[in-house]
Amino acid sequence: MEALLWIGEPLSAVQLGKVFRGVGDGFRESNVRYHLRHLTEVGVLEATPTNASNGGRTSREKFFYFAGRE
Repeated sequence: MEALLWIGEPLSAVQLGKVFRGVGDGFRESNVRYHLRHLTEVGVLEATPTNASNGGRTSREKFFYFAGRE
């Protein structure tokens, strides 16, 4: 949560995982996704899907931000 506040813009689970790369096993992408999903369910965060192109492939990555802030 502090990273989202400090960076001040919506981030994906992949991006947040990269912020904490090398800090420890607790910051694996699967753990980050789990916590982001839970914080979204309880209304602390909001998520917005964005179409992103990766070398010709299109994916729908969710970007998370604090509820009430865009």
